[in-house]
Amino acid sequence: MKIDKFKEMYTTDILKLVEKDYKGLSYLSWATAYKMAMLNDSNMTYEILEDSDGMPFFSRGNVHIVKTKITIFGETKTMILPVMDNKHNSVESPNSRQINDNIMRCLVKNIAMFGLGLPLYAGEDLEQFKTPEEEAKKNKAIKLITSITREDDISLQGQLSLYDCKSLKDCTSEQLKKIYETLKGTRK
Repeated sequence: MKIDKFKEMYTTDILKLVEKDYKGLSYLSWATAYKMAMLNDSNMTYEILEDSDGMPFFSRGNVHIVKTKITIFGETKTMILPVMDNKHNSVESPNSRQINDNIMRCLVKNIAMFGLGLPLYAGEDLEQFKTPEEEAKKNKAIKLITSITREDDISLQGQLSLYDCKSLKDCTSEQLKKIYETLKGTRK
């Protein structure tokens, strides 16, 4: 796969296609990811890998994973994903629905390795490491910003656009700090 194709898929505007789960984590549905990949390469193929017993998952004791293989622009990549429940916890005795859901999640993750939707993983992987202190700091920064401006303020909207954020809650603590400093400077 040529780097220009990767960059093209990586920079594809997926903002309007992104959904949120019950925890507020952003994701692309498998149907959307598949459609977007096919629109980029109509020769794309995928395979759901099977264990030696013909089942579409691999188990070693209480550890269960699914695997997919995708070929886009002539390059093949394989991806694995642990079988998880809807709360992203590993499942010791998965049912068929959990296997199917995770195969489709794995397919989306596999597509992301070609660039499409990859920016979502950069932020989402960090969600699990947020501490209550970090959240409090972020909420404090949001309060400071909203004390000097309104959500519909054109200056604030410009700052959010600069960081590719829809709202203040989508920003990192560092981005909030920079937004506050910028807006405070324009209010003097």
